[in-house]
Amino acid sequence: MKEILAMLVEKEKCILKRRKRYMDELSVLPKGSISSRKRGASEYFQRVYWANGRSRIEYLGMDKAAVQVMQEQLDRRKYLEEEMKYIEYDLKAIKKMLDIGSKQVRNLDTRAHLRKMRANRNSDGIDTSTISNPHKQDTLNALIKPPNGTPT
Repeated sequence: MKEILAMLVEKEKCILKRRKRYMDELSVLPKGSISSRKRGASEYFQRVYWANGRSRIEYLGMDKAAVQVMQEQLDRRKYLEEEMKYIEYDLKAIKKMLDIGSKQVRNLDTRAHLRKMRANRNSDGIDTSTISNPHKQDTLNALIKPPNGTPT
């Protein structure tokens, strides 16, 4: 069980690194979408995005090569935002598994401890693992067991 938890912790670290890398890349990439407009016979492009609670429009011009580069950046941003949803879902699931797993490990450790205690008990219910002096053991047995002539 502890090996599984170690694997989950390692997976969580990898996902957190990937999330940080994606967040850094998202902070650089532009937001919004590209739309084209026609004015007379010519076509020009603009980027529409939200900033400070308002819709903003940025003129991109008529250069289709520059617009293509901008569109690739916007597509990359959209892809990373989708991936971030999956990363957050995976992190939530791993944290839940780690929480459940750590409780199970604690329960397993407690159960193992109880099994050891039961194995160390003698037939009278005395824990013999804590008694190192055989004379004390005889004294305890004499206190617990009634003498031979006493009715039970």
